[in-house]
Amino acid sequence: MPGVTLRGHVDSLSPASGVSYSTIGAHNATGNFTKIAQRLPVKISLDAKQPLLSQLRVGMSVVPTIDVIK
Repeated sequence: MPGVTLRGHVDSLSPASGVSYSTIGAHNATGNFTKIAQRLPVKISLDAKQPLLSQLRVGMSVVPTIDVIK
């Protein structure tokens, strides 16, 4: 679904990444050097009645843009 824009709102933010709660850091011997500590879980609730919502599937990736209203 390249180029598709869906609207929603931020439902919740995690106070910290999963690694922050771990007492032992993850051992990274697989060559996956993505810094998991920099990933913060954000729950985005999509607005209803958008025509392409039914095409979303588990495992899809997104590039979110968040507008902050002051």
